[in-house]
Amino acid sequence: MVRVILAAAAVVASTMPALAADPMANYYGNTLVGKSERGEMHMWYKADNTYTSTFNDRPSAGTWAAEGDKVCLTQTVPPAPAGTPPRCFPMAAHIVGDTWTAPTQNGDTMSMTLVAGHQ
Repeated sequence: MVRVILAAAAVVASTMPALAADPMANYYGNTLVGKSERGEMHMWYKADNTYTSTFNDRPSAGTWAAEGDKVCLTQTVPPAPAGTPPRCFPMAAHIVGDTWTAPTQNGDTMSMTLVAGHQ
């Protein structure tokens, strides 16, 4: 049991410098899963400021940028209509296993979970 606690503490401590430098660091290589009444989303952020996602199995992709305390998404696949501004959401550092509630672009809320690996 002590080994498990020490291992967990080491994992948390090892993520702290990454979180301070890049609040999105724990998202890279993992899957952000969102669930709402409208369906299920899977999203994969990459360190090169790109993302891919599915919503109810419909794929999309684009770029992301940190803007203050928000992460802003610009969809490129399929192309967003001309003049569409980026969609911005509150950005917070999370670790694998965290679950939280986040607003959607239409004003609803979505249950979010950061899951290990590519799901």
